[in-house]
Amino acid sequence: MQWDRNKVNINQYTIRKNGITYESLKNGISFNVMKSRVSKIFKNKIVVTVGGHADFRALDLDIMEHMTFDLQSFYNRTDPNNIQQQQGMSLRDIFFFHFGTDCQKGEHSALQDAKNTHKCFMDGYTKEKSLWSSTGKQCYDFSDQVNLNSKEKHNKLTFCSTLNLFSKNCKCTECKNVRRIDCQRIDLFD
Repeated sequence: MQWDRNKVNINQYTIRKNGITYESLKNGISFNVMKSRVSKIFKNKIVVTVGGHADFRALDLDIMEHMTFDLQSFYNRTDPNNIQQQQGMSLRDIFFFHFGTDCQKGEHSALQDAKNTHKCFMDGYTKEKSLWSSTGKQCYDFSDQVNLNSKEKHNKLTFCSTLNLFSKNCKCTECKNVRRIDCQRIDLFD
């Protein structure tokens, strides 16, 4: 997809993580053409997602115009920060629940996430006998299931906007004095 070079920050970290370079952005198709192609692919199909609202928004597509099934509508648990609310489980946790392995350990791609979503739906959601009763899906409480992201909080890296890089301990003197909102935190997995 084409993108204005001045509106995108590409560095060695982002190239390693997603393979997008300035050259690939220059030679890509326009956003509107890409949006139209994706919309046509979704037409008359059920799109299975895990928290797909953000993906649809990123493509400037209205999720309500497409037939979707979000696995988080079934795989949810009590929000530890607000016990009155439920939160959807991540693809990583749903996959771990069914297959006992971490599908997002290390670098992974959108294509691999799509394959894992499909596997969770076909081989997990539809076939996992413990989730079904004679009348259909049982009420299942996933609150005690592992939350892999929370277990790895010690592996967080800080993004320093001043130095334009990720590190465990930012050495930037400016960064120490800026508001927390200026330094985002992201998850990285070994």
